[in-house]
Amino acid sequence: MSQPLQILHMIAELDGYGTTGQLRILVDYQLAAGHQVQVLALSAEGQVLGEWQKQGVACRVLDQRWRLDPFAVWRLAQWLRRNSYDVLHTWDPVARGYSRAVRRVSATPCVSRTIAPGISTAPPSDCSREQFLQEMALPKRAQLIAVAGQLLRHKRIDEAIWSFELVRTINDSAHLLVIGDGPDRPRLERFTRLASQSSAIRFLGYRPDVRQLLPHIDVFWQTGETLLAGFEAMAAQVPLVVSDTAASRAAIQESETGYRVHWNDRAAWARQTLRLMEDPVLAKRIGSNGARQIAVQFPVSTLTETYAALYDQKLVPVAPPHELSKNAVGSIPGNH
Repeated sequence: MSQPLQILHMIAELDGYGTTGQLRILVDYQLAAGHQVQVLALSAEGQVLGEWQKQGVACRVLDQRWRLDPFAVWRLAQWLRRNSYDVLHTWDPVARGYSRAVRRVSATPCVSRTIAPGISTAPPSDCSREQFLQEMALPKRAQLIAVAGQLLRHKRIDEAIWSFELVRTINDSAHLLVIGDGPDRPRLERFTRLASQSSAIRFLGYRPDVRQLLPHIDVFWQTGETLLAGFEAMAAQVPLVVSDTAASRAAIQESETGYRVHWNDRAAWARQTLRLMEDPVLAKRIGSNGARQIAVQFPVSTLTETYAALYDQKLVPVAPPHELSKNAVGSIPGNH
């Protein structure tokens, strides 16, 4: 990928979490390397879209209304007719389905392979812990647990709130920070008012500076299936307690880089969290081990270099594109 390329990235939802974070890392690298880059999202959170555009990332939204939206397919087809790209990079199964639906319009080489994430070193915080606690209107002796990500029901944030209640019963200096936004937020806020002391749980909403907040966190919880947010906490030397899944068993060494517990074993969540909060030496050792593991296993350079190699593999002569057939929408899996 030595010559500047015209690259189009396509993602189902531009939401600021998980896959979107990996997309942003790659887009920033490609722009710095002199490539022309555009991002096409089927849907997007307004705050994230505005932030990216303000920072010079060219983004367009297709305004998808349904998972399989024929109008979004038509808008994508029109976009590809009017614009030419060297590479189309799809980031999730939904985006790949839409790209297949319009393959008669564009013969642009498509990259769809998912690779290991790239996690950059955590940036330094722009404020001290004392200043952060003051900003949050929290007591100076507060100990902070955090969860982060899009607020969806399957992320099990309600289980985190139940587990936090056990922690709070034993350690009244504990506070839970819920970082992120999403459709489940109103329900979770109502649930918090009913199930917990609401002043001990703060919903911070979407925070583009989340990585600068991580150095102030004492324990990070990953309640869902994916580990990207947890990896970013590890890079910031924050000890983890995570759901025991196949992914976490492969990535987290028990008692060395974090603790794994079953997602609904509230007593175990509380027990391992209290162990870390009560033993600063243990917490520091696990945090340092985690940061070293991330630096070795998931460097950003691997992410950027691997995708550059995939692009090179795709840049071969192709036949001219055909017109979109009337049945193109039917090529989306499940649209029958």
